Amino acid sequence: RSSHTVLLEIYHENFVHGFYSLFKGDFRLAHKDEWAFADMSLLKNVIAQGVRMSLKLNQDSFLEMSEYLDNEKLYEDIAQNDTNLVITHEASPEWRNAILSNKPS
Repeated sequence: RSSHTVLLEIYHENFVHGFYSLFKGDFRLAHKDEWAFADMSLLKNVIAQGVRMSLKLNQDSFLEMSEYLDNEKLYEDIAQNDTNLVITHEASPEWRNAILSNKPS
């Protein structure tokens, strides 16, 4: 294996680990970005939801790649997912409540 391949594997592993941490709500910000902690609702309602929705859309794109080339279809799916699904980490109380309420996830 080339050193380039090894570096790509390390980068990918770090990216996946970091993305999963964000998905769980574990935000580790650089000093210059600490302003985001001033408004926790921004982190919870915008950043965390954006990360979770992006993961959902990424997974969906493997099923039907061409579907998201149409901006209207993409917007429609985002709106539908936001309304009808609970997208969160399985350790989250939201996830537990959704399961007990029989909501789709």
